[in-house]
Amino acid sequence: MDLETEKCIISDHPVIYRKLEPRLPSGERFECESGWGVLLRDLSTDLEKVARSMPGDPFAVIQVKEKFGALRVYFDREKPYPIWDLLKDAYDQSRVTCELCGKAGTLTRVRPHIRVLCHQCIAQPI
Repeated sequence: MDLETEKCIISDHPVIYRKLEPRLPSGERFECESGWGVLLRDLSTDLEKVARSMPGDPFAVIQVKEKFGALRVYFDREKPYPIWDLLKDAYDQSRVTCELCGKAGTLTRVRPHIRVLCHQCIAQPI
């Protein structure tokens, strides 16, 4: 994901992203492309609300990535029940959203990877 989009999402959701460390050589923390930016922003807003409403030390996101053509989010502890539906909805949405541009997409094999891409982005070299 481009660093500017990533910075905005992280700074707007400081509770859930307080433990998220850079994972890529360029300093990126999200291991997916910018087409999922809106999806991640919406999910992050919902997760932040839940985290702030929970008593005690709130959960934190430790990894955000694409795996087998879907958004995966990992936490520093077992996922609390209130966020299961949020994660399922984001997972389902990622399976039909182009990871590169955010338009409607389909699961596509781009050797050696499986990605969700729209018809226009399939034609572009990745």
